[in-house]
Amino acid sequence: RAATAAREAEAAKAAPAAPAAELFKIFVRNVGKDGAPLEVTDAAGKAATKPLAAAKPGEAAGEGEFAYVTTGSKLTLRSGDWRVEVETYAMKEGGIGLAFPVQTPTTVEHAGKIVTLAAGAREAYAAPNGGFFWVKDPSSSPALKGAGVAAYALKDDEKARAAAAIAARAAA
Repeated sequence: RAATAAREAEAAKAAPAAPAAELFKIFVRNVGKDGAPLEVTDAAGKAATKPLAAAKPGEAAGEGEFAYVTTGSKLTLRSGDWRVEVETYAMKEGGIGLAFPVQTPTTVEHAGKIVTLAAGAREAYAAPNGGFFWVKDPSSSPALKGAGVAAYALKDDEKARAAAAIAARAAA
């Protein structure tokens, strides 16, 4: 037993450590014009933001709010029967990546390119700091359902606040 425990301890020392999860923030805006709020929840189903109100008549977009997350986390955006997930990951070359696995047909617009995803599809992107992704239900026009999503790196003075917000959400 002692020899096995010693070998396991040596193997644990030699194994490369998993990279620490990177803290950052995701801005989510309700671009819906159907009056339905946009609910933003984490992987545990806990609210990551308050329900975000849809655009009022004459407004281009509804409410938006930041959610603190780490690489490897997932947010679910839901407005009525439309739902999309936003997965976060660390890029090999550095930076943040966003992936959109979808349960219903969805369009993703970023940097002038529009991709239409069928239900069950998943599309991943490098997410430039503050670069917006417009994620929408293509069948909902003109009463649009959807969200604007952007990832932002955190400044050093924001990291403690982000970690505390993530811990508080997990404990709620």
